[in-house]
Formats: sequence, C-alpha cells, structure tokens
Amino acid sequence: CYERSVGGAYWSLQDFMDRVSISVEQLRLLVRIGAFRFTGRSKKQLLWDIHMIAGNKSKTNPLPQLFAEPSAAYALPDLQHHRYENALDEMDILGFPLCSPFDLISEKVPPSTVLSVDMGQYKGRSITMLGYLVTIKPTRTIKGEEMCFGTWIDAQGVFFDTTHFPNTNRQYPFRGSGCYLITGIVDDDFDACSLRVQHMRKLGWINHQTLYATAS
Repeated sequence: CYERSVGGAYWSLQDFMDRVSISVEQLRLLVRIGAFRFTGRSKKQLLWDIHMIAGNKSKTNPLPQLFAEPSAAYALPDLQHHRYENALDEMDILGFPLCSPFDLISEKVPPSTVLSVDMGQYKGRSITMLGYLVTIKPTRTIKGEEMCFGTWIDAQGVFFDTTHFPNTNRQYPFRGSGCYLITGIVDDDFDACSLRVQHMRKLGWINHQTLYATAS
C-alpha cells in the first residue's frame, strides 16, 4: 500500500494501527486470516492487542508522530490454539480453507475409497470415492428432466468427473461446497473414466467444539 511504500515496512500491530486508518472490525478480519503473523504473536494474542490498543474506539486515527509511543504491555493467560483453527477462520471469511479440505472432515472415511488414478481398474463396477466439490454443470435430458455433471478433486489433488442422472439428482442433491462420499458405477468413454452416481452423501466439517473435544 501507499503508506508502506512511503513509511517502510510495518514492524508491529501497533505500528500498523498508528499509520493506517482502518476500522477495528476490518482489523480483526485481517488478524483472523493471518495478516499479522510476522509479529510472532498468535491470532488470539493479536485480537487482545487490538482491544488493548484501540480501547473503545471503532476505528484507528493515525496522526503524525515524532516518536512512536509503545502501548502498555499486558500479561495474558495461556491461550489455547489448535492448528485447524486457521482453516475454520478461512472458511468463515474467505469461503474455503487454505489447507487440504480433507483434513477438516469430522468423521472417519472408509479405507476402501478409490482414488482417481485407480478408476480404470474398476470399469463397469461400483466403487466409492471421496471428493471435494469443484463445480457443478446443470443440464436437462431430452425429456426436460434436470440432471447435472460434477467435477471434483480427490485427496491426491487429481480431478475426476461424475454424472448425476435425474433420479439420483433428485434423491441425492448437492448440498453446497465441501467433501462428499460418492458411490457409483465407473463408466469408460474413450479411456476417460467418470463415475455414474448411485448414492452421494456430504461429510461434515470439524468445528471449534469438535476441535477441542478431540484434542482433550
């Protein structure tokens, strides 16, 4: 930004707040997506720092200063942190996690799930796959019934496609972005395999409650 190009790199959260006009709410969002990790303080510590520095103000009020005045130092208790908390904040603010979405599934996945690279071994057979939804392409049959095609990535980051014919599309609809267990028949079209869906279930995400329940 302009302020950084003129005044140099920011060396602390307070330095940023002293130099940039920004609302406290926007500042909290920046902290939650990891914008101030260069300070070496955890996100929970930084959120407390914002409160201590800003007080009851809703916005910073940067003014020219001859000398920087450090804020008072406060002793904070040990603040518990789980490594997947960052991902929960990212999903809340950005709409997607920056880590692997498969790490955030709240239930055990059957070990028999098939990866995209192995689909060719199961042509004409029913298999179950684990996929993270990338996009959906809705369309209609010649009878005007709704069906769709899905594009996914598996746990190795490899793409695969699914076909959802009208009956299956009605019975097992898409329920938003996330990870799904998908059972279907492997179809082979000119050596390109896809999954003709028979059953589909969206898996739950971990949340703050389940994080600390499993950690304790």
